Amino acid sequence: MEPDEHHLLGESAFAEMKERMMVKNEEQVELVQRLFLQHMSELRAWVYTMIRDLDLTNDVVQETFLTVYKKADQFEKGSNFRAWVYAIGRLKILEASRRPAVREVAFAEDVLELLMPKENELADNSDRLSQLKSCILKLSPTSRQAVVLRYMDAMKPPAIAQIMKWSVNAINVTLSRARIALKECILKHEMEDSFSQKGLAGK
Repeated sequence: MEPDEHHLLGESAFAEMKERMMVKNEEQVELVQRLFLQHMSELRAWVYTMIRDLDLTNDVVQETFLTVYKKADQFEKGSNFRAWVYAIGRLKILEASRRPAVREVAFAEDVLELLMPKENELADNSDRLSQLKSCILKLSPTSRQAVVLRYMDAMKPPAIAQIMKWSVNAINVTLSRARIALKECILKHEMEDSFSQKGLAGK
């Protein structure tokens, strides 16, 4: 049985939302709610890959739904709903990434920006995640270990320092350099993909 918006938000939150938000076109509201539910599982999985925290993921998905509901009349029937809702989710992730609690587990905002689809793109993040994995593999063994422990296992620098037998400062420096390297690597992948697509288009 598919979860509905009442299950996603809770009865009281949903009732409050309906009271606070006045959307004239009820048919449009029903349309975006239905489309959101079709993409919700995929959206939640994508958000989780970005911020690596289940509770915060649910918060972002809920905030995305609230914005979709509020802006229901802005969605053009027949257009790409998936790209539209991912563009909203993208902004919500960036907002969440600035919260102190999220900074403990998420990639730096500039890396998140590179990993997420731009507003004018079809929201398919699988290529970017593949690029990230490829770039992580290109790091030195020690940098790769630090990145995996920090961002995949959500360990804090002091705990990583104990495992790697380094100082906390050395871990922080390594992570900072690794983030720069990942950003440069992902940008290089994007440039190569862009040139490749232009080459195919010119044939």
